Amino acid sequence: MFSIEVDSPARRLTFLGRAISLLVLIPGSIALGGTLTLSLVGGVLAVLAPRERVGLWLYLRSILTFSTPFIVVVGLIFFVSPVSVPIEESLIAAARAMLIVASGISFVMVTNPQEIPQGMVKIGMPQSFGVALMVAYRILPLLNERMRSILASQRARGLSWEASSLLRRLPSIARALAVPAVYSALDVALTLSDTLYVRGYRPDRVITMPEAGSRLSVFDVCVMIACFMIVLISIFD
Repeated sequence: MFSIEVDSPARRLTFLGRAISLLVLIPGSIALGGTLTLSLVGGVLAVLAPRERVGLWLYLRSILTFSTPFIVVVGLIFFVSPVSVPIEESLIAAARAMLIVASGISFVMVTNPQEIPQGMVKIGMPQSFGVALMVAYRILPLLNERMRSILASQRARGLSWEASSLLRRLPSIARALAVPAVYSALDVALTLSDTLYVRGYRPDRVITMPEAGSRLSVFDVCVMIACFMIVLISIFD
């Protein structure tokens, strides 16, 4: 999952407004509030969701994919735990997980990796910290693509995933995947570092930032006020 060109109201937010709203205020209200707060957060995220069909489908699929492990854990706690857990609390816990994931995906889908170091510099943090986040943000999807290629190549060479022989062959499977995975990670890291160097990045130089978009817009202020009001509601919900 990485930034894509989607028609989303969240793209109109500046990096600072997007980060404060989607990564601080909304997750905080989800953690503090009850059902009313979760409903309000769902409404805000629905307003900020992508408008076009392809972007909306990717958005919903990503929420379901990344929320599934949390929902499975909640289900196991509800059905397996010796402690009696009301089903309402289990459903609310699952809704919290899905909304937190949706908030993070709303940020990721519309944030260009280049905005991260610029945004960090604007709020007074070291640019090296922002560059490290940008590289990590960009390297994950690249490693995901490489791992899929490695798995496909190993299957073509006869690697079996049958449950009957999986545990017995686990050491050989690990050796078959570990070496290509480590090599691919090092190759991607070197490629990204060379790309940064060719494009003029130096650790001892200050990142230049465009003047446009460096200040909060009216839309940023409106969204942040709405999120802050939800945080206040969550305290008393």
